[in-house]
Amino acid sequence: MDSQKYLQLPSRLVTERRRKGLSQKQVAGRASLQQASLCAYEKGRKWPNPEHVTRIAVALGLTDEEAHGLHWAARHDGLLLRAGELGLQDASEIVSAAL
Repeated sequence: MDSQKYLQLPSRLVTERRRKGLSQKQVAGRASLQQASLCAYEKGRKWPNPEHVTRIAVALGLTDEEAHGLHWAARHDGLLLRAGELGLQDASEIVSAAL
């Protein structure tokens, strides 16, 4: 089973960035991140630490509730990826459904 299809953070990042009418370069600059890192986060190839999630949320001008949702998505995806790394692919679907 491919846990990638259950990931939440990449689509949330893209959706919020586009909703705000910002480019990756603009958000990365405001968050003091490399554009390549933000791109990797949006494609699900790399995962931001909580500080980076906060900086991205601020750069996007998210409300506290929206920022909380971004942090939730990052934690959700972290659990899924760890389950996959441990060979627990079936757990990915269960964890995603439970959360």
